Amino acid sequence: MRRRPAVAIGLATVLCLTVWAWSVLNTETIEITGGPDYVGGLSGLVVLPDGSGYTAIGDRNLVVRGQFQRQDGVLTGATVTGVDQMRDWKGRFYVGAWNDAEGLALTADGRLMVSFENQYRVVIFDDALRGTLLPPIPPMGNAAGNAGFEALAIDAQGRPVIIMERPVKLPAYTMVFRLENGDWRRIGNLVRTDRFLATGADFGPDGKLYVLERRIGLNGFRSRIRRVDLLDEGLMTGDIVWASHRAHGNLEGLSVWQAGDGTLRATMVADDNQLSFLPGGFVEITLAKPAGAD
Repeated sequence: MRRRPAVAIGLATVLCLTVWAWSVLNTETIEITGGPDYVGGLSGLVVLPDGSGYTAIGDRNLVVRGQFQRQDGVLTGATVTGVDQMRDWKGRFYVGAWNDAEGLALTADGRLMVSFENQYRVVIFDDALRGTLLPPIPPMGNAAGNAGFEALAIDAQGRPVIIMERPVKLPAYTMVFRLENGDWRRIGNLVRTDRFLATGADFGPDGKLYVLERRIGLNGFRSRIRRVDLLDEGLMTGDIVWASHRAHGNLEGLSVWQAGDGTLRATMVADDNQLSFLPGGFVEITLAKPAGAD
């Protein structure tokens, strides 16, 4: 969750990440190198509707835009086409605890919306990446500063939904809020199971909320995706639609989209903390194939 100075990162640099390309039957891992500068610590992700490109954020306020390379629909590479930094509404860079950006979503008019983990807040950014605060989130009591609202998604009605990474008091569930009529309303509690914590979220074309979760153990990071229906308020459990059978690093960003062939795909990005011994990169999986497909 660290970055090198933005001035050291050139545009159109090849993204020095490990890219995992998933198909239904097998997994192929491809490492892309070639650029003199390293872009890492990525924690939020939005994939373009056609799967050709992406916007990602680093939790030190880095905004990275780029393109994907695919062969027969399978992800094979990623390049960077632009790098910038988020700023406050006066154009000043965030510093200290204020620059811990985590969750990313795209509004209907193409603006970036970002949730911040330490100093709890959600910010919407204009084309110049100047941020405007959304209404304040209700106080979280004794919540840990580094376990705030890591997951952010926008529903079909344009309403932001945020999910805490770690529970405040009770270990059994994580609080879910939605912005309604100018105020954040607690709409339910995501039940925790097997010590997993929420790290990312996105609404799929089916209207369901997909939540990326992570667990850290002796064997490293494990990840899974849960599909949650928000129509029923209260305790939310959902269905586990994917679970990693191998370590893919610290997966924190999730984007769910539909490919041209009708398959439902989930693309994820790993936060490597800019540490050489942690993997960073993209993981892409097929969640569902169109009816009648093999």
